[in-house]
Amino acid sequence: MLFMETGHTPKMSAISTLMMRLVGLFVPGAREMVEMMYEFQKPFVMESSKFTRAFGMTATPHAQAVRETIAWFRQNQKKT
Repeated sequence: MLFMETGHTPKMSAISTLMMRLVGLFVPGAREMVEMMYEFQKPFVMESSKFTRAFGMTATPHAQAVRETIAWFRQNQKKT
């Protein structure tokens, strides 16, 4: 969504858990990431109905939040 809104092409690659474990032998940060990889292996579902019932507010749709956040950064970035 961020790339689409900014008009940039994403440059991504993937690494397997096994490879991350191997890299973790030499890079402490990579070693710590292995236990968090489950977050990226299945869709991460965010659901706000309990919050809405409890507080009467609704969550901002992701597309709107991305659009408004990028617009804010563009208006507030420092000119160098």
